[in-house]
Amino acid sequence: MLLAVTFIPLAYADYSLEAYVLDDSNTVVIAGESVSLEEVTFIVQSPSGNIITVDQITPTHTGQITTMLTAGDALWSEDGIYTVKVTQEGISETIDIELLDGNIVPEFGVIAMMILAVSIISILMITSKSRLLQRI
Repeated sequence: MLLAVTFIPLAYADYSLEAYVLDDSNTVVIAGESVSLEEVTFIVQSPSGNIITVDQITPTHTGQITTMLTAGDALWSEDGIYTVKVTQEGISETIDIELLDGNIVPEFGVIAMMILAVSIISILMITSKSRLLQRI
């Protein structure tokens, strides 16, 4: 499965997070560390603003935070950007997850397309140069 996650960490937050997708799945893992052991709340909103899910977890005794979100059921039916608001002790951060045709869209999609385009152009150039050399 492919993923598009946009995450803008806040410098003043007492926790750090990262988001990634499990290979070949619609499961997004949000994991990180917290200085505080207070509850962490995750609220997922659809592109139209509806609340999809709410999750509240307590960091482990070492401050580890982990939750999983699974896209693909009826609540995740809209294409667009789903926003995950993560809050601890009044400090919030957001993570954006893009969904297209029921699949999570890759964050690296533009880069992959550029690499593909460069590869195709390179192959065409090498092929045309080798044909030109054969004629001479």
